[in-house]
Amino acid sequence: MKNKTIAVWATLVTGPLGLQRVYLTGRYDAWGGLALLPTLLGLYGVQRARSMGLDDTLSWALIPLFGFAFAACAITALRYGLMDAPTWNRSFNP
Repeated sequence: MKNKTIAVWATLVTGPLGLQRVYLTGRYDAWGGLALLPTLLGLYGVQRARSMGLDDTLSWALIPLFGFAFAACAITALRYGLMDAPTWNRSFNP
């Protein structure tokens, strides 16, 4: 039986890597991989800004993806946390 509190914390902490999907579905699926893509692109933008300086425009285009990934995970964690028990059980506890 999947615990809602663990799912919320897993989404907040490991959500940008897509690892909460392993807890919820039992496998790493395509949605988890899609969560990983903007996180890695945003981290590449941060690394690029640190190495090339703050004048690099591509890094400024990539850095917001890192923030968007964290914001999406926070919204998903809120959705999981506010989900009522029957809906939670129907979705994640067969």
